[in-house]
Amino acid sequence: MANVPPILRYKRLYCTYIPEHSSHMTLKIIDSWNYHGSEWAETYAIHFDFYSCILEMLFIFVIDCITLSKLTKFARKNSEIDDKRKKNERRLLVQVTS
Repeated sequence: MANVPPILRYKRLYCTYIPEHSSHMTLKIIDSWNYHGSEWAETYAIHFDFYSCILEMLFIFVIDCITLSKLTKFARKNSEIDDKRKKNERRLLVQVTS
């Protein structure tokens, strides 16, 4: 696990994402490129627990609901436009035939 290469590099700050088990993940930050074995900067470890994952899923669900409501409103508006167009076509057809 200590030999996992960093996936994010910013100046002298290196990060790697290490899943520890199913409900707990850790983002460990290394303050030097020359790390060996257990030289992970444990003091900089940020823990993401199960509850933060639930909150993230809830946030995504809310965003999806908002998007779905906007799409529904857009579809309703388009159907109203189609209804008006069909009424106008019928009106024109009646005028032409009479």
